[in-house]
Amino acid sequence: MKRKEKKKWALHAFIDDSTGIVLSAYFDKQETLNVYYRATKQMFENYETWKEVLTDKRTIFYSNKKNRDQNDADRQYGFMCNQL
Repeated sequence: MKRKEKKKWALHAFIDDSTGIVLSAYFDKQETLNVYYRATKQMFENYETWKEVLTDKRTIFYSNKKNRDQNDADRQYGFMCNQL
């Protein structure tokens, strides 16, 4: 009998660094900008706003491009945060 492969999921979470409280958490099949939007929305619905966001260095948050455009997909999360 063939063994079933286990599907891998990614957890996207916002955690308050000072208290350790999980502000939002969202599972999805892969890390995408849309998933971070959903986790951010969930956090706002439960806790309103934040003072500061500390992130890993993923391209969802930062761009390595030298001549980047404000509309680059890898900068849209930061753009959204700056509009709040």
